[in-house]
Amino acid sequence: MAVHKKGFATGRKLFETLLREAAKFSSYNFKEHAKRRIAAKYTDTLKPLHTTNSEKPEAQAIIEAAKEDLKVLERMTVITRYYAANRLVVEK
Repeated sequence: MAVHKKGFATGRKLFETLLREAAKFSSYNFKEHAKRRIAAKYTDTLKPLHTTNSEKPEAQAIIEAAKEDLKVLERMTVITRYYAANRLVVEK
């Protein structure tokens, strides 16, 4: 049973880290787009880690894909900070 909780904890931590990184975008549009994409992609795929063994290849593939997406998201947030535009009315 500990393996199930460990897999779920890893998946949940990755999901929260992805959302936290998405919140770092300087642009409202990029920020909201990233949040929607993360929720759409990982809400359904990270939930099964709670009920399945996290040592299975499918679970490991999901976790590795989330880690790669996190790296891409980190690079994107750094780039958008360099090329920040004026704030939108929604952001003020």
